[in-house]
Amino acid sequence: MLKAVSLGVLSLAVIFSGGQPLCADSVTLKPVADTSLFQFKPDNNLGAQFFLPIGVTAPFGANTRLRGLVKCDLSQIPNNATVSNVTLTVKVVFGSGANTVFDLHRMLQPWVEGDKSGGPDRAGTLGAPATDGEPDWNHRQHSSVAWGSPGGAPNVDYVSPATASITVTPIGSYTFSNATVTSDVKRWVTNAASNFGWLIKSRNELSSAGGSARRFGAREDDPNAAILVVTYSASGSAPTITTTSPLATGTAGTAYSQTFAASGGTPPYTWSLNSGALPDGLTLSSGGVLSGTPTNGGTFNFAVQVVDNSNKSATNSFALTINPPASLTIDLVSLTGGQLTFRFTAQAGQTYAVEFQPELTGGVWLTLTNIAAQSAITAISVTDTIAERQRFYRLRTP
Repeated sequence: MLKAVSLGVLSLAVIFSGGQPLCADSVTLKPVADTSLFQFKPDNNLGAQFFLPIGVTAPFGANTRLRGLVKCDLSQIPNNATVSNVTLTVKVVFGSGANTVFDLHRMLQPWVEGDKSGGPDRAGTLGAPATDGEPDWNHRQHSSVAWGSPGGAPNVDYVSPATASITVTPIGSYTFSNATVTSDVKRWVTNAASNFGWLIKSRNELSSAGGSARRFGAREDDPNAAILVVTYSASGSAPTITTTSPLATGTAGTAYSQTFAASGGTPPYTWSLNSGALPDGLTLSSGGVLSGTPTNGGTFNFAVQVVDNSNKSATNSFALTINPPASLTIDLVSLTGGQLTFRFTAQAGQTYAVEFQPELTGGVWLTLTNIAAQSAITAISVTDTIAERQRFYRLRTP
């Protein structure tokens, strides 16, 4: 329950991130962090609290304010996007006192979460002493950087007047939404460095008429966590894959590399395999490089997708033929004074063994030398001193 004796004065912080697009040009974000600044315990942090109290409680007089901060990670929205609508929905899980107007203000100073709570079950209301760098009622960064005034100062730590307002009754969901909310998000999309989120505070926090505190769902209470919805459109058209099919052929056992190219859209591009299977030994990097050493011959069909920075995509199908390994051929033989020399062409990435025996059949092949894999196609010469009347040689790939 929300008890007056334990609420004191609070500032609350919520950080949003992640989420999956509802559609091509809309994204829904849930909190990934939240914290509280508590006037009644001005050196405490509530970063791991299960709920977020905001408002004012009666018994403590001037020490009863509870405020909130909300920050949203907008990095998945392209910085050239046109933001058309924004809603921030918060859920009250417990409330007491009269109906209250809560105001949303754009923050001017950065803050972080902290990891303290009011007990091991995260259900207490007092938090725990802040450690270095964590926010509390007195400090943006305990204990070295203070707010402009405890709990945050207007036009120093946050903008006055309010961005938006809502009237809150005891329990339910409430949405901040107007042109100024959308304008704030537009500012942050185009200039991420200015994104310090919003402050939420009760318009009734200095009233002597009585308490009107509320508990809002925190990120630790996922079903009741706040939700930010941003609707936007990205400028420019979708990208186009300019690499054509079929791709340049390769050879089994020989290193292969093909870089896919695209134009249009909003770079940078991210590449992936959309369907089908690549030849064994080849991989496709996110940078669009298909590379490796194929192990088997054949014709392979697959589709490749490119996604640009505006989350627009294109997909093309490709065919790639991998030829069987090149045949082993000894192309030059010479015998001078008992020294036999012969030459063959080694394929890149392939090891070889040269073996001999005095009889063509029935004997045991002995290893003359092993040839390490070469980085490129290379002519290899092998020399052997022979004393037998005859000697047979063979070249093989182990």
